Amino acid sequence: MFNLMLVDSYYYCGMVVVHVGTCPIGGSNLKTVGVIGVTETEIVPIRSKLDIILAKQAAGFDFCMGKLFGKNVVTARCGFGKVNAAVCTQIMIDMYGVDYVISMGAAGAAAETFEIGDMVISSDAVFHDFDINPSHGCCFFAADAELVDAAKASCMAVTEGSNVGRIATGDQLVLPGDARERIAQELGAACVETVGAAVAQTCHLNNIPFVLLRSISDKMGSARMDLGMSSGGASDISARVVEDMLHGL
Repeated sequence: MFNLMLVDSYYYCGMVVVHVGTCPIGGSNLKTVGVIGVTETEIVPIRSKLDIILAKQAAGFDFCMGKLFGKNVVTARCGFGKVNAAVCTQIMIDMYGVDYVISMGAAGAAAETFEIGDMVISSDAVFHDFDINPSHGCCFFAADAELVDAAKASCMAVTEGSNVGRIATGDQLVLPGDARERIAQELGAACVETVGAAVAQTCHLNNIPFVLLRSISDKMGSARMDLGMSSGGASDISARVVEDMLHGL
C-alpha cells in the first residue's frame, strides 16, 4: 500500500470536485471499506454522509472516496447484472485498494418465512444461472466470518434481527413462483437477486473479505415484486445497517 499524490478535478453530480494532496486510501493505517449499492437510491444514504475527498468516474461507474465515522470509505453504484457488479468491484479493488467490501441492496425471498423488510446476511453466494460443477472451480463464495458477525450485531442494533443464509444471483429478475422455489430447493438459497455472487466471486479471486446485505423486497407468496419497497424502504434499512457497521469496523 502507498500514498497517492493527487491533483485532480472531476465533474460529479453537477459539481466540480477538486482534490489536492495525499489520498488517504492505502497511505493510512486505517482500513479502507468499499460499499457497493445496486441503485442510486441504495447508495445515496451512505455517499451523502461522506466527507468527500475525491469523486471519479471509471468505466461508467461513479466512485466517491472520503471519510465517514473516522474510516476511509469508497462508495459506488454498480447497477443491475453480474458483469456490472464484477467490473465495478474489480475497479474498486484496483483503484482504491479496499480492505473490505460491503454490498448492500434488496432481494426477493426464497423462503416462506421471510417478511418484507427482513435482512439477510450472506453466509455465502452462488450463481443460480450457472452450471454447478466441481470441474468449474469454486461455485460457493463464502462471506468473511468477522464481517458476518459485525453485520449481525448491526442488524440487532438497527432492526429486529437478521437471517444468515445463501444468496443466489442471476442475470434476470426471478418472480415469486416455481422458478424461485426451484432455486431455493436446489441451492438452499435464502433469497435471489442480480449482483451479489459476482461481487463475491471478484472479492474471492482478489482475497478481499466481503459480506452481502440484502433487505427483502418481496415475499414468496407475493403476486408481484414490491418495487416501492425495493427502491425505498429496503435501501433505507440496508443503509442504516451499513452505517452502524462502519462505526464498529
